[in-house]
Amino acid sequence: SYYIDLLCFEKGQELLSYTEKPIDVIFIDIELPEENGIAIAREINRQWPTCQIVYCTDYLNYAVDVYETNHVWFLVKSQLEDRIDSIMDKIQQALRMEHREVYYQVIKGEMTRFQVKDICYFERRTRLTLLVTDKEKYFIKEKIDDIVKNLPAEEFSRCHSSYVVNLSRISRKNRSSYELLSGESIPISRSYAAKTKGDYLRWCSRQMD
Repeated sequence: SYYIDLLCFEKGQELLSYTEKPIDVIFIDIELPEENGIAIAREINRQWPTCQIVYCTDYLNYAVDVYETNHVWFLVKSQLEDRIDSIMDKIQQALRMEHREVYYQVIKGEMTRFQVKDICYFERRTRLTLLVTDKEKYFIKEKIDDIVKNLPAEEFSRCHSSYVVNLSRISRKNRSSYELLSGESIPISRSYAAKTKGDYLRWCSRQMD
């Protein structure tokens, strides 16, 4: 069992100015008086990267736009009562993922612990691999083949012999590249085209289950 403290914010700025104990989950509408819920969610991603966002709306035309932000669910308001148990289960899974870690020997450094959620992508460069997080970049010796064995397959997509990407960092998928929320573009090779299409469709589907 667990306890839930509920907070209500009437305006986005009121929410973004909140400085008390961290918020685990936010349910947010998209069409707000003089505000846009997606823009607010984007700022929430920046300020509180671990906060889980659930969009609640009456408008399905936003189903694509919300993928410009990190969120765990896109919900039509009329489905809330039927979906709330599934939503809470998924939120608990996402929160558990917050604590999943991997360890790598950083070049010219020590064995370093990384939270899986903070990793944006891996890029193999000749004899080293570049590990890119939200804040820093590191070089490690592990090869891509070995790296993918220790990552959750449902959260990461290998799109090239030299690249593995965190699906939650993708803003959209093009035919030959993943476009990241950061603005970076990660190539998709022909040999991984079918796989990446399946990876991304399954990931998007899970966000709306």
